[in-house]
Amino acid sequence: MEFDVEMTGAAYGGNFVGRIEGKVVFVPFTATGEVARVEVVEEKKSFSSGSVVEILNPSGARVAPECAVFGSCGGCSYQHIEYSEQVRVKEGIFLDTLKRLGGIVPEKVESAIAASEPYGYRSRARIHVDGNRFGFFKINTNTVVDIDNCPLLDPLLSDLFITIKKALLETPLPGLYELEIGCSREQGSTLARLCLDGKSDYDFKGLLSTVPGLKGLEIRLRTGGRHSSTPARVIGAYGDNLCSYTVGGINHLAPLGVFTQANVTGNERLVEIVAQYATEGRVERGPLVLDLHCGSGNLSLALASRFERCIGVESDSAAVTAARNNAEANGVTEVEFVRMEAGKWLTSTAPRLDGFKDAVVVLDPPRGGDRASARAVAELAPRRIVYVSCSPPTLARDLQAIATKGYSCTRAVLLDMFPQTYHMESVVVMERQD
Repeated sequence: MEFDVEMTGAAYGGNFVGRIEGKVVFVPFTATGEVARVEVVEEKKSFSSGSVVEILNPSGARVAPECAVFGSCGGCSYQHIEYSEQVRVKEGIFLDTLKRLGGIVPEKVESAIAASEPYGYRSRARIHVDGNRFGFFKINTNTVVDIDNCPLLDPLLSDLFITIKKALLETPLPGLYELEIGCSREQGSTLARLCLDGKSDYDFKGLLSTVPGLKGLEIRLRTGGRHSSTPARVIGAYGDNLCSYTVGGINHLAPLGVFTQANVTGNERLVEIVAQYATEGRVERGPLVLDLHCGSGNLSLALASRFERCIGVESDSAAVTAARNNAEANGVTEVEFVRMEAGKWLTSTAPRLDGFKDAVVVLDPPRGGDRASARAVAELAPRRIVYVSCSPPTLARDLQAIATKGYSCTRAVLLDMFPQTYHMESVVVMERQD
């Protein structure tokens, strides 16, 4: 059935919210204040999901999307909304989610930080492959939407995608199901990782030499096929397969498979803010900072010079190796990196550290959050916890666990590192109340 619906707000995940006969309906590709003709496509007990049939009264913030497959491709949610309004929408979602799901109301909210590049900002991307289709999944499906280009990609990465897709269409690679690509603006170079569901005698060296600017190529095989839960393993590597970027005067190198922020300029602001929040209120160096889920040292290396001791904890062995190499290459001696699950390290090692009560703990988990570590950190009662998150719902959940141990939220800020998508980054400070 179809209904005329006024959209009155926004929800995390890219939907906007309206009501049909009092029942909440979530509708993508609309905007707050619009009236849309909506077809109900799914009914739940407490809400419905709908799709747009027609925009009857468009928002003043509505603009023409730059991508031809916007609305079908699931990669973007907000290309139809003027950029400053996107930031306002995300900040509202962020603060509402903290309050509604976690009961968290920050004492001070900094002005949201917009991206300097609303398009062309991604320095890495994972492209799904299905036969001759290269692209991202269609919204709410596992169907690959074929794309010729993506306006979110850094121009270097865009050129690589166009060229490597053409090469792989001209000489198909059987079993290819995923293509991960990355670039370094500073070096003007690119690299790629091909994921296969079967062994191949393909001329990978020839592919590397064919694609201009491609400095490295890694081949991975997933035993049992593309849908297997078995992790893919490296079966071949050609050229130089290290991504590079610089932040705060520190040069970073990491394999393509190790997590790094996709928005390099946004990452610079993120590192600055975390360092500011971690050291605020101190004139001299702090005694101890802990960086949990530290990856290849993105935050740790910037924090190390501001503290007498810095410890980064990470479970990914490749990331720890990269972090140690980065520390050595940059002459950063005040930092050590430990390969261990954050939760395990917090229960086995952290209680024995000197100066923990006056420490700052930076918690930067994956999208799913880390409630166990949040609880464990709060029980150890460091002076300050700086939580970096890309998921407001899991952030709210974890902050609630911290707050129950005698902490209050003193500061929060939203960073829009992912324009045109519903994703967002945030930094929140939890201070121990003595």
